[in-house]
Amino acid sequence: MEDKTIAIPPGWTIQEQAEDRGISRKDLADQMSMAEGDIVRLIRGDIALSEDIAMRLETIFGICARYWLDLEALYRKKKRRYPTVSLDIGSGDS
Repeated sequence: MEDKTIAIPPGWTIQEQAEDRGISRKDLADQMSMAEGDIVRLIRGDIALSEDIAMRLETIFGICARYWLDLEALYRKKKRRYPTVSLDIGSGDS
């Protein structure tokens, strides 16, 4: 039986939470005191979600920092074992 497990970056959840709240990437970057390009890299999983970033996400979304850190740890663990998927976040203002 073929294993279909994939590594999904926590950025997918960040993107989803922002969209659900009507927060654009630019606004999210402003609220997190980060460059918009860094937000894009975070969403894609190109940069790690640090404790500092987790605390900022907790403040913005009301989801505890531990949740974000656990998602990051799981992603990095799975990334070593399984293929990753690419998130096409487009050039829009989502």
